[in-house]
Amino acid sequence: MKRDDILRMAEQAGMERCKCEPRCHLHTGGMGSLTYFAKLIAAAEREAIKWNSIHSCHADCQNPACVIVREAVAAEREACANVAAWILKMPENDVSAAIRARGQE
Repeated sequence: MKRDDILRMAEQAGMERCKCEPRCHLHTGGMGSLTYFAKLIAAAEREAIKWNSIHSCHADCQNPACVIVREAVAAEREACANVAAWILKMPENDVSAAIRARGQE
């Protein structure tokens, strides 16, 4: 997933691009928009895997493609959880926890 895709989904979730600080990128519309953003990211992740014809047979599949996909998905999920923590300025929060929990399902 590219940066522009993530920003597009953030805007779709009700977040606005910030122009007040150079390092600040988005203002959230609250927990509802962050939760919706997490759902959009998860749906995009599932769609990408479906259309790339790469699958994970099961959680312990050692097919190199499956291992790479699981590692990439886990890294992207953690990055999204970190973005939520950064936006909320709280290392531990419900949105980050919900994003990380997706990997436990």
